[in-house]
Amino acid sequence: MEVYRICPICGNDSNITLLYKQAFLIPLDYEGMPEEYDIVECSNCGFVYDNMLASQAVYDNFYRRNSKYENLNSSTNGGISKNDIIRGSFSNRVAEMGLGEP
Repeated sequence: MEVYRICPICGNDSNITLLYKQAFLIPLDYEGMPEEYDIVECSNCGFVYDNMLASQAVYDNFYRRNSKYENLNSSTNGGISKNDIIRGSFSNRVAEMGLGEP
């Protein structure tokens, strides 16, 4: 197995153990992101991390285009839900009722 990343904890760059391969589907227009990558354990300190060859720019582009937190039309943690509106209204009422002047 080729080592693409050194251990981010201890800097070990040669002795890692493959734990499993993580496969996921990525649309073909994400250049630089592999279809699978290795999850490894550092044999020196035991830290578990991904051993994937991708630049920070590739990661930035991938997450910018796929962030569920910035997609207001997403049903998973994106946008404002009915419960968000209820919580906001309650918080505003509490602030109006009891805090007064400092």
